[in-house]
Amino acid sequence: MTEQSSAFEQSIRAAVAQGQAELTRLDSLADAAAVNIAESGRYEPDQSDSSSLLDEFLRGFMRDLRRHLDHERGALESFNIVFFGRTGAGKSTLMSAFGGLDGGYVSPGASDWTTGVHHVQWHDCRLLDTPGINGWGRTESREKLEATARRAVETADIVLLCFDSQNQQAMEFAKIASWIRNYGKPAVAVLNVRNSRWRHPALVPDDRRQHLSDSVRQHADNVKTELAQIGLGSTPLVAIQSRRALFARATTPFRGPGPESFQHERDEFGIEYLARWSNFRTLENLLTTAIQLGASDIRLSTLREDVRERCRVASLALSTMAGEFVSDVHRLEDGIESILAVIGYPTASERENYLKREEAGSDLLATLENLQGRAFTSPGKGSLDRFVRHQASSRLAAQRRHSNTQAQLKISEAFDTKQAIDEAAFRAAVFNEQAIDATIKDAWAARGEFLIRELQVTAEQDFEKDLSSLFNTASFVGTDGQHTAGDILRGAGIAVGLAGVAAPFAVANFWNPAGWAVGLVAVGVGIAGQAQQYFGKKMKDDAQKKANEARAQAIAGATDAVEKTYDAYEEAIVASSRAASWGSLAPIVTESLRKSIALRNAQQRALHLAEQLTEQADSITATHAVEDILTRAQSVIAESSTELRTLLLGEDWLQSDHRHDAPRGLDESVVTMYHDRAVKARSALTTAMTKAWTRPSPDEIRLWSEELDDATLHDSGLLEVAKEMRQVSRRKPAFTVLGDYNSGKTSLIRRILVEAGDLTGQDGLEVLARPATATEQRYDFPRLQLIDTPGLQSGNTCHDDRALNSITESSLTFVVVHVNLLIGNTAVIEEIANGSSMVAAKADRLIFLINRSDELGADPLVEPHAFLNLQDRKKEELIAALAAKSITIEEASIHCVAADPFGLVGNSASVTDDDFDANRVWDGTDSLIDAIKDLSDSSLAAGTLIAGFDTALTLLKRRRNLLRTELDAYTKTIQQRDSAIATLAAAEADAAVLQKSLSENAERLVSAAVLNAATELYQVAVGDNAGLDRVANSWTEDPRLRSAIDRYAASAEKDLLSWQEEHASMIEREFRGTGSLNDETAATDFSSNRASGTVDGIIGGAGNVAEHAAKAAKILGNRDAVYAIGKQFGHKFKPWGAVKGGARVAKVGVVLGAVAAAADAKSMLDDSKKSETHRKNLDAATQVIEARADQLVVQITAGDNGSGLTGFLDEARKEVQRLIERTTAEKVELVALRDATAFKYGMANRLVSSALQLEAGYQDEET
Repeated sequence: MTEQSSAFEQSIRAAVAQGQAELTRLDSLADAAAVNIAESGRYEPDQSDSSSLLDEFLRGFMRDLRRHLDHERGALESFNIVFFGRTGAGKSTLMSAFGGLDGGYVSPGASDWTTGVHHVQWHDCRLLDTPGINGWGRTESREKLEATARRAVETADIVLLCFDSQNQQAMEFAKIASWIRNYGKPAVAVLNVRNSRWRHPALVPDDRRQHLSDSVRQHADNVKTELAQIGLGSTPLVAIQSRRALFARATTPFRGPGPESFQHERDEFGIEYLARWSNFRTLENLLTTAIQLGASDIRLSTLREDVRERCRVASLALSTMAGEFVSDVHRLEDGIESILAVIGYPTASERENYLKREEAGSDLLATLENLQGRAFTSPGKGSLDRFVRHQASSRLAAQRRHSNTQAQLKISEAFDTKQAIDEAAFRAAVFNEQAIDATIKDAWAARGEFLIRELQVTAEQDFEKDLSSLFNTASFVGTDGQHTAGDILRGAGIAVGLAGVAAPFAVANFWNPAGWAVGLVAVGVGIAGQAQQYFGKKMKDDAQKKANEARAQAIAGATDAVEKTYDAYEEAIVASSRAASWGSLAPIVTESLRKSIALRNAQQRALHLAEQLTEQADSITATHAVEDILTRAQSVIAESSTELRTLLLGEDWLQSDHRHDAPRGLDESVVTMYHDRAVKARSALTTAMTKAWTRPSPDEIRLWSEELDDATLHDSGLLEVAKEMRQVSRRKPAFTVLGDYNSGKTSLIRRILVEAGDLTGQDGLEVLARPATATEQRYDFPRLQLIDTPGLQSGNTCHDDRALNSITESSLTFVVVHVNLLIGNTAVIEEIANGSSMVAAKADRLIFLINRSDELGADPLVEPHAFLNLQDRKKEELIAALAAKSITIEEASIHCVAADPFGLVGNSASVTDDDFDANRVWDGTDSLIDAIKDLSDSSLAAGTLIAGFDTALTLLKRRRNLLRTELDAYTKTIQQRDSAIATLAAAEADAAVLQKSLSENAERLVSAAVLNAATELYQVAVGDNAGLDRVANSWTEDPRLRSAIDRYAASAEKDLLSWQEEHASMIEREFRGTGSLNDETAATDFSSNRASGTVDGIIGGAGNVAEHAAKAAKILGNRDAVYAIGKQFGHKFKPWGAVKGGARVAKVGVVLGAVAAAADAKSMLDDSKKSETHRKNLDAATQVIEARADQLVVQITAGDNGSGLTGFLDEARKEVQRLIERTTAEKVELVALRDATAFKYGMANRLVSSALQLEAGYQDEET
């Protein structure tokens, strides 16, 4: 044993021992994490979706962590080096070279050959070969193969990142970043150079070597650049020729692919030559040096960083999950807030009845508010209560007036006829029970419509499903006939008789201790007593006065009873509405509260655990950076960076003086075999190309073209399609070359052009290992054009898009693939072959070229039969791979070529066709070129006709897709307009209800004052005309009237502002971002405080005595003062400006001016108008009071010239109507545009369908 090998073994043993000790510490960390997780979930009140999701994640994390540690424990006995990379990159070949195997593990050329994990011993290390990534799933799915590879990587101490000179794809580096970098795995990149002539000085003359090395350097630079972008820029890269290394180190008998080449190489060049020029020793030396320098640090780093990264990833995932919980809970809580804004913040009894958690008895709302750290801001009275109150008030107003009139008439009739009236007769005369019941039903139905509208607009998506099912229930909207007035009143605790639902109430203590029955005694039985007492005998002088007092008392009592009855109706309707709403919506609110509470608990738990996992990750001991170990190892094997680069990239062969041996010629039989294959391939290709243009036939295309021309008469947008079809049909046929970057597309075109003449004047044909073609390049060839396209999978999506567009006008497409066939992302090829909603299918017009056939694994000069067999197997594999992607290709449409055999020509500017003579017999290029030349003029003409057809079909599909998008947009916008119109109509309807309600309330408060005055009039002694005059002149000074006006004004302001805020918010949501002419500025103007001046005027005038009203009106009439008030409340006076606002405030004084006029009048009754009798004087006084009352109602509601409350609402309703008209006009225009677009879409769709019928086997992607 050498000293070096002894040190290597000692380093391995130390790493194993320290790894076992470290694993024990990591087990303890996992135990602590498990305890923290268990503790955090101990007090979880219930299981919810969020907690289940969190628990599932935590279980998965702990399960994976335990399994990983167990997996590591099983792998600790050795130092593990894992081979990781794309399928076909040479991993199995490299591992067989390390292990000195017989080649039996090596793929015979098939993709996805390795499906399990194989390991061999190398010194005291274990090497593990893994399934390749990014394959097409030849025998097992890509997902399963990659999962197997990942599990092996998790136990790696060092990862060998295996690339080859085919190309490097973005998907490779994405997995490297996810699996290697994130878990702190030290890595060495290995570039397997597939070109069998690289570092083969015996076969490559001096002047050809630099080009081959330049290509390798470009590949290496590309790999290094990509690794740097994912944080692995310091990763060393070694270029090797894996196959040559295996030939040098394999045991015999050799059982791998290419046994003839194996024996030939050993016999011809010797094992030492093969070992040296494979550059394998450089890789081996780098690994052994690194392990010897720091095996323990590498082992500890991999163990610690893996667990550290798992904890950090889990912590980040928990934080992300917590954020998602917050987003979800915000949506739920916004929905809860929206519902509460409609039905009102729950009272204590409502919480008790609807929001109690049965298990624990806790208040769900309070629990959530505690978790939020704030209370919901919804008002106690929601928009539904306000709406229902206005509905009830306005709809019952007519019946209220009727009942009051009838009550007074019945009282007067009883006194005048001196006859008593019983309770039943009085009730029947006063209350129209049938009309009242119908009115309440109408109000209830309106309430249902309002509730649905409000919830549909305000509730978040989380409630849509629940609400939609709830909206369909008859009990919710009041259409089941059960919500009669009697039900509503009973629900409010008001008993009613069977005779009718609107009867006066007999429940004690509802509005007064005696109830309605006592009122009836006073009004009914009392009437009889009064009549007997005062009309049954001769009156004394004061009898009339007492009779008048009794009459006034009876009228007042009856009116009070009627008012209280209707007030009770309104209260009962509102209360019943609220109860019904809570009864219907409580399950949704309760469930939402439960989910919100669970989400907030889960969020807090997730954040807590995330913090703990971060702390545990930080507690893991740091180790020396493994990058430093690899850097030190590189400095040991090379003294300078230049020497290191030369060594790693194998560029020392450029200075080798090894002689160049001219290759021996092929046997005549082999030449004949290759020639026969070439002739057969030429014939097959010609047939395949010609067949590509037989469907649809020229006659079918011409008929379809006529159909297209006819369609242009109805849709001018199709003119461009028809024009493009004709232009493409008249051009030279375009043969497009498509494929991954570095698949050899440009080399193929160079070769074709060289064989056709020379490259003079041809630009853009530089051959590079990195993506070089950024845009399509066109080259003339006899009778046609060749189009080089940007390479696919270059990492630049623009290249893929440009390549796809380049196919549109092609008559034929050559799809160039590597010997590994379909690797990585094949979406573009699939779309071109199968078609899509945007692209015409071209599977029948595809020729697949397997390029660089010299890299198949059998040397065509040494193993011709094996070489041809491999070609056949590759064709079969490609057919299977394409079939797996639903692409059907016949073998005749597949051809193997080597456009630049062994890469010996490359970018040489002086290349001629003579440079290819040595390999022409087998490289397959002549067969392709000759097949193109064999195409007849008629076939090429059919090709251009087909290209025009394909172009038109693609353009039609794109146009159809655009029209479909526009049609959907129009439909959506029309729906938005419909919704906006409905919202505006609802606003207008609610304004009408509010307006009526405000008028009724004003009439009611004035009527109460009139009733008080009438009572006083009836109490005036007979002949006391001065008393009558005093009552008629002073009734407006009653403090009760002025207090009522104050309350009315304050309530009216709230009602107006509530109406504005509710509907302005809804209108703004409807128009926001819709592109309507009535954009959100309409809602802003709508929501500006136009009622501010009016309402403030009512408050500042009508609620005070005449002198104060005049003073306030004068102050508020000042423009600056009004403007200041507007700013204070944040209102815009647009379009009603501050000047007009000031005028309105000032004119409001007229309301109290009427009061002041009544108060200041010295005499309201002229002597000439007074009757000789007291009765006539009494009637005259009553008439004057009623006339003044009518004027006062008008002043309170309408103001002067429409400046009052109803005037504001009139203007607001007019503005809403204008918005409705404008929105309706927009909708009409949109409908016309939609219909026109639908017509164009239908026409394009019919053309696409008829085109696809000509191509049997292709289906329309939109059907």
